[in-house]
Amino acid sequence: GEISDEIINLIAQRIKSSIRELEGAMKTIMAYSDVSKKEVDIDKASEILKRYFDDNQKRKIDSEFIIKEVEKYFNLSENSLISKNRSKAYAVPRQYAMYIVRELTKSSCSQIGRDFQKDHTTVMHNINKVVEDMKNDLKIYNTVNDLIKNIKDED
Repeated sequence: GEISDEIINLIAQRIKSSIRELEGAMKTIMAYSDVSKKEVDIDKASEILKRYFDDNQKRKIDSEFIIKEVEKYFNLSENSLISKNRSKAYAVPRQYAMYIVRELTKSSCSQIGRDFQKDHTTVMHNINKVVEDMKNDLKIYNTVNDLIKNIKDED
């Protein structure tokens, strides 16, 4: 079904964090409209959005949570991504984790630096590296998106 501008504005007001969340909310409303074969009015949209956000706000996606999930994904011991260990086994997952923290939270590079015990230039360098690697290597692109999906779907 079509979504009125009024509803689109409502969604835009609720969502400040990411385009991905915006798309998710839109899909949720469109799916409801398709299933119920009804136009979604503003009240219904508001109710659907409230449920959508309540569901999504159950877990707090912060750097601590993301670090744990990345460690689990790569079978690394707890807090190994925060360690000073520079071996590739840690360095690459650490870069992914920094990138994901930047994507999924409102943390600045300085904040992420504090979370990982690195300075913000290191964080910026690592994030840019992941962005480049994702462009050039499908395997890395898939790994990072897989991680993001896991992190967003974990309860």
